[in-house]
This record gives sequence, C-alpha cells and structure tokens, in this order.
Amino acid sequence: MATHRSLACEPAADDSFGPVVDACARSFDFTLLFEQSILSAAPTTVFLLLSLWRIWKLRISSHKTKHSWMSIVKPIAALALIVCQITLLALYTRSNTIKTRFSISTTVLSLSAAMAILPLSYLEHTRSVRPSTLLTSYLAFSIMLEVPQIRTIYLIPGQLDLAAAFSTVMVVKAALLLFESWNKRVLLESQYCSLATEATSGIFSRSLFLWMNSLFLKGFARVISFDDLGPVDSKLDSARLHQVFCAEWELQDHNVKWPLLRTSWRALRWSILSPVPPRLCYGGFLFAQPFLINRATAYLSSSSGTIDDDIGYGLIAAAGFVYLGIAVRMGIYSSLLKAERLMFIILGFDGLV
Repeated sequence: MATHRSLACEPAADDSFGPVVDACARSFDFTLLFEQSILSAAPTTVFLLLSLWRIWKLRISSHKTKHSWMSIVKPIAALALIVCQITLLALYTRSNTIKTRFSISTTVLSLSAAMAILPLSYLEHTRSVRPSTLLTSYLAFSIMLEVPQIRTIYLIPGQLDLAAAFSTVMVVKAALLLFESWNKRVLLESQYCSLATEATSGIFSRSLFLWMNSLFLKGFARVISFDDLGPVDSKLDSARLHQVFCAEWELQDHNVKWPLLRTSWRALRWSILSPVPPRLCYGGFLFAQPFLINRATAYLSSSSGTIDDDIGYGLIAAAGFVYLGIAVRMGIYSSLLKAERLMFIILGFDGLV
C-alpha cells in the first residue's frame, strides 16, 4: 500500500522545489528538482563560464609538458564521460523515466560541461605546469553534490537503469579526477623542472600541504640544509616583480591621483583577491557549525522512540562535510594568503620603488 502511494505521489513531489521532499514520497530526502537545479545545474553553469575563460587564456600559452601516457588517458576518460552523459540524456527521453522540468536542461548542461572538459583537459595538461585547479575543483564538487541525487534515484522504485547510469558517470568522473590531479612535475620540459615544488602542485596538495612531505622526510632522516629547501616560488622573485611593476607603470597615467597606488593594485590584484573566495567558504562553514551542533544536540536529547536513523546518518555526513570543509578551506586560504608571502611581495615592491 505504501509503495502504491509513493508511486502516485512521487512525480509531483519531486517536481517541486522543496528542498525537502514530501513525506508521502520518501522520508529524509531532497526533491529531484532541488538536486538538479541547485546541486547540479548551478555549479555546472559556473564551470562552463570559467572553462571558456580558461580555454581562451591557455590557447596562447606555450607547451610545457612532454608526451606521455597521461596525454592519451585523459582524452579517453573525457570521451567516456561524454558518452555516459549522452546515455543519461537518452534515458531521460523515455516515458517511464522519472523526470522534472529541469531534468533535460540539467542533463544538457552536464553534457556541455563534459564536452568542454575535453579541450580544457588537453590545454591544461600541455600548457600548465600544475594540475588544473578549475577541473579538479569542478570534478570534486560535482561528485560530492551528485551523491544525494544518486541516492534519491536509487530510492525511487523502477529507476534502476537511471541509477546505474548516474553511478557510471560518477565512476568516470572519479577516474578523471584522479588523472587530472596527478602531479606533472616528471612530465615537464627541461626548462620548467627547476620550478618550486609548490608551483607545480595541485589544489589538493596545496590545500593539505602534501607538497611539504618530501621536506619533512628529509628533515626526519637528517639535518636539512639551505639547498634542501628548493627554489623559491616565482611569484616572490624580485626580478619578476620588477618586470610586472614596470609594465604596469608604463601603462599608468601619471597625472591622475595616486598613480603609484593604482599601479601597485593592478600588479598585485590577483595576489590580494585570490584568498577571498576560500575565506568566504571558510566563513560559511563556520557559520553552519552552531546550527549543526544545535541540531545534533536536539537529536541526541530526543527520546529513543522518536530517533530516526536516517537523521543520525545525515548528521554524521553533515559533520564530516562541515569540519572537513573548515580544514580544507582554511588550508587553501592560508596557502593563497600567507601573510608573510604577501608582506614579502609588498616589501619587494617597496624595494623597487
């Protein structure tokens, strides 16, 4: 009886924004419309816009890596993702597949993102010294945000084919994420092999400070010397700062108010602004912390007869997401900001002036 009521209620319940689905369909779940519009379409749209900008920027860069097995595996994985997204779109055209008003458009967006990954992955691999921050961030967030949608589809009766297709997409994205986050230092052309370790590390390595492990191992084995520290990041190089400053100074109108301040801002604007997004995310996770604690306290203080296991598992997942987010975002913020780094850059400018 409950199954028949769920089947009759589900299409209408999942085609509303929610975000919580009506109890007649499922308990403790989001609606499909919310998952497809907010958790899928929104980040995919942002990625598409940023990928166009990134492709335009990389097209004029020089080649920085040698040909290797990774040059073959990455396009194959990207093509596999395109095929999986086309299969998913074909499944949504069937009459017996549960869908919302956003299902087709969201799947088309995901297919467009998969098609954008193919040229972006090639350009990032051949013309960047480090793993792509944009690609790895999108794939990681996409995998995490698609977990609720896959869970929802598995809970809906008669949608096993759709659930299997979504699971395949997630597996392919996970494989592509592994390939895209692979360090490329051994693949770099000879003129780029002397770069600092941090400069060739990906977003995960810099967020978790994994790039420092080799230095820690050296320090554990012996007393480290100055040569063990490796080269300094090129962003701190005085000669590079001098070139950037002189180029901006030549473009600056010296008759306007505060020309030196305007020049310094244009030369350092990305170094100053880059910590802002991770800091905002860090603040959001901190803001969510008291709400999580309050809900967990209320759940634990409730009587044993009213405790719902699904809510408990949800709180465990939320706690992991919040505290892992705090740690990772604080790591990204610290690695981008590094008050000492920014201070050294500014002092370098003072020395130039």
